[in-house]
Amino acid sequence: MAEKQRLAPFVVTRLSATPDEIPDQPFRLSGEDRAHSELRLRLAACKLAEMGTWNDGKAAETFCKTALQFIEGKTTSKTRKRKKKHLAEVSPPVSRVAVVVNHVGLAREIFEKLQKEAGEKVETVLLTGRIRPLDRDRLMEKVKPFLAAPNRSEPEHPIILVATQTVEAGADLDFDALVTEIAPLDSLRQRFGRLDRLGKRGNSHAVILQPSGKKPKRGDRNDWTPIFRLYGDTAHETGKWLGKPGTVVDFGIDAFAPKLQEATNDQKIEKLLAPRTRAPVLLPSYVELWATTSPPPTATPEPALFLHGPKNQPDVQIVWRADIDPSREDEATRTLQCCPPSSLEAVSVPIWAARRWLQLVEKDADVVADVPEAEIEVRGQTAEGRFCLRRNDDAVWSKTCARNLRPSDTIVVPCAYGGCDRWGWNPGVKGKVADLGVEAHYRQRARGAVRITHETLKNALDQNDTADSAETWRDIQGLIEESGGAADAETMRTSLEIIGGLPNTWQVLLQAMKGRSVEVEFYDDDDHTHGFVLYAKRALDDDVLQQLGAEETKDDSGNDAVTEREDSWATGVRVGLIQHLGHVEEKSRHFAERAGLDEDMTDLLALAGKMHDLGKADPRFQADLYGTSALLAQSDLLSPLLAKSVRGGERTRSQRAAPTNFRHEALSVAFARQYPAVAELNEEERDLVLWLVGTHHGYGRPFFPPCEDSEADATSQEDICVEMDGQTLKVKACDAPLRLDQGWFERAARLVRRYGPWELARL
Repeated sequence: MAEKQRLAPFVVTRLSATPDEIPDQPFRLSGEDRAHSELRLRLAACKLAEMGTWNDGKAAETFCKTALQFIEGKTTSKTRKRKKKHLAEVSPPVSRVAVVVNHVGLAREIFEKLQKEAGEKVETVLLTGRIRPLDRDRLMEKVKPFLAAPNRSEPEHPIILVATQTVEAGADLDFDALVTEIAPLDSLRQRFGRLDRLGKRGNSHAVILQPSGKKPKRGDRNDWTPIFRLYGDTAHETGKWLGKPGTVVDFGIDAFAPKLQEATNDQKIEKLLAPRTRAPVLLPSYVELWATTSPPPTATPEPALFLHGPKNQPDVQIVWRADIDPSREDEATRTLQCCPPSSLEAVSVPIWAARRWLQLVEKDADVVADVPEAEIEVRGQTAEGRFCLRRNDDAVWSKTCARNLRPSDTIVVPCAYGGCDRWGWNPGVKGKVADLGVEAHYRQRARGAVRITHETLKNALDQNDTADSAETWRDIQGLIEESGGAADAETMRTSLEIIGGLPNTWQVLLQAMKGRSVEVEFYDDDDHTHGFVLYAKRALDDDVLQQLGAEETKDDSGNDAVTEREDSWATGVRVGLIQHLGHVEEKSRHFAERAGLDEDMTDLLALAGKMHDLGKADPRFQADLYGTSALLAQSDLLSPLLAKSVRGGERTRSQRAAPTNFRHEALSVAFARQYPAVAELNEEERDLVLWLVGTHHGYGRPFFPPCEDSEADATSQEDICVEMDGQTLKVKACDAPLRLDQGWFERAARLVRRYGPWELARL
């Protein structure tokens, strides 16, 4: 079985519509391919593109005018006489036009201008990558008319999609006409791949627009500046290569091939392609350092350098909440612990754009693209600006400012800051942003947490243009006063259900939380009128919000995809150990099968899942889970064995029954060695199962932390027993592989040699 799992070396191939300096072309179409009825249409489709320009500062106006000409299919003035009309003026009317530009700010400007000029005659949609996933899911309903489908119907009204590079890859869209900003040749080819994508029209038209001025000299700024910052000189060179204004180029696949081959033969192609960042060489020693997590090496290479390149930094994630005040950190921490931020409600923006927005530097804050780009320099800008909240290593949310932001940070800001609307990132907007925290918390984690304050109520109702929130908030205030500070969470939940005027999402979740161990947390213990959070400690059903129209995006279990955090052991209800092990065994098998592993390897992973938490049977660990005194650690009261505890047990306190640095997964290894199904494996298979058991929290690679559990302690010498499948497994606490003479380090070395760090991490 082991031989079947040996992996061939990874081969990395860049797939592109445009060749580069690599001369080999391993993928070619055969004659049979070209004869295929559907492919033949795509290859032969004619896509005539005319080169055009806009005057400095007139970009949005020119894009808007050209797009509307495609919709109308005729000149806008009957008295206008010209020797040569543009393609946009002579093409037949079309229903679906795409406008693709290089930056979010320009896309937004064109979108707003189209809405103003076209009115209700034309539907206009804005699509960028700088949008919250929940907003994007709802937006996709408006993008459906552009989906490539052989038998799609014509839209009721013409529709114009204004987009950025987000349509260049992974978007199965089909446009009738295209207006695009100049870009490197490979980017243009991707955009033209969405024009008459299925080849059903046979003949389609496009316009490629670029600034009319010359490329900027050092220190100067004009309409070329943001293009050069994003693509360097390659977009400008592509424009010159394609031809002067008025030149018509056929971007059809077959028609464009000779021109492409000519550029390749003349060795011009590299000057026309988007710049590619060359990452440092990934040395084997770097991978070994990354694979060593316990203890972590003193110095390791920064992964972002290899993921994003030497000049690009990871984005910052921005989350908007209506009940957040950065100056009230204690209240913020309470609500954010009950309803943690989710990726589904976050917008990803470059760190420099986030800083400028917080510092109220509106200039260039929206000049962001959907591909990595260099930072805009703003000299002398060191102001703190507005504050935000960032989670520290102690799981506490604390106030910070723009200049302290770090790449990959997730920050939470008040909705009143503005900066986002239903179309995505919009740093210039001053209105309140929709708070999506309640919905995102459920959809990602299957958890219910309704944050009830006047601000959250008003924010939710304002999004639906419903009645004023004042009367509803008075009813809630009356409920708080009646409770007298000794509120029963279930009673409050029931009372809220009958209050009229609550947002739909709140009503649905409050009803779904019935019988799910509801708790209440007030923002201020001294003044309950600030509001409270009602949250369910047990997972809700997985289709509660289905009627609200967004597709489910949570994982199968409804829990966060993490295994090591401060409260990962606490699920709000007690979970039996044997029940938990059976569930994880089933999940492990399911994941392995879907990952394409063979039957033998799937069995090994499932076996590891079945064994992974057996070390929790240690009586001292059980005492902590039960929340009882360490003096009761040997009591019969610690039954049945638990895998998960209720929140608030003694494991959250400084005094614990289990010794310092006790790792239950290390003791699980000792139990697993005794299990017959593991003991019967050959050495290689047994090594893998034990390794997966021991490292599932990130420790044990290659050492477990030193545990202050003296062998002289009688507890460490007593048998710990677990009944499983009719077998009694007996180990001692000192059997956990914590010492250097117990073979754990040697097992780690064998497995790394056998599977390599990448495959071992995957398994």
